[in-house]
Amino acid sequence: MPLKNIFERIKGESYWKERVVTGFMVTGYLIGNLVEMMSGKVTDDPAIIWIAGVIIGVLVIVCSLIPKYKVYTSPLFKFFLFYLNFNIIYAYSKSTQIPDDQGEFFYMLFSYILFVVISFALDNRRELIVYTVAEIALFAIAVYLNRDYNPMLLDSMQLFAFAVVLGGNFMINEQRMKYSQISSDVSIQFKVISENARDAQIIMDNQLRIVYINP
Repeated sequence: MPLKNIFERIKGESYWKERVVTGFMVTGYLIGNLVEMMSGKVTDDPAIIWIAGVIIGVLVIVCSLIPKYKVYTSPLFKFFLFYLNFNIIYAYSKSTQIPDDQGEFFYMLFSYILFVVISFALDNRRELIVYTVAEIALFAIAVYLNRDYNPMLLDSMQLFAFAVVLGGNFMINEQRMKYSQISSDVSIQFKVISENARDAQIIMDNQLRIVYINP
């Protein structure tokens, strides 16, 4: 089967994005940590943390493939992404104990990037607020527990960068969610047009369940 046909078939399935993203992340997660273990390098986090991350990622993929459990794919996927960020922040907190600014900067930068990526997987303002607060809380705990090691985030410029990333990302996603939702006026116009249309109009969700049929 040509590669193009395989890709089109995948795109036609529900939760294909979650499955593909999780597959890439789990693979990178697994390979990176296994290479570190085999090379004898001391990792910044216990093996149980990244092993749990791999298990959660596998569960996301399995749920997305079994019709009975597909409904759990989206919340589990969001939890998987949040868990990855927790792992990065944990590693950041450990790196502050080592006099190596490059390692600490790497974890901080990666956490910023992952935070922005996760935000685009969220569906509503409440989720965005909860996730932003959780991100701030995790970083605050990491910095507080390692304050004696002078973590980089205590620097005024790093705090400013942290605030810019969080604030800017929040506003961008606020606008994204605002424009991705249909206003009540638009809904009323659609209902009037649809109910008076001569052709049949059917709307299905990502599970191929019918959610609307015009008269």
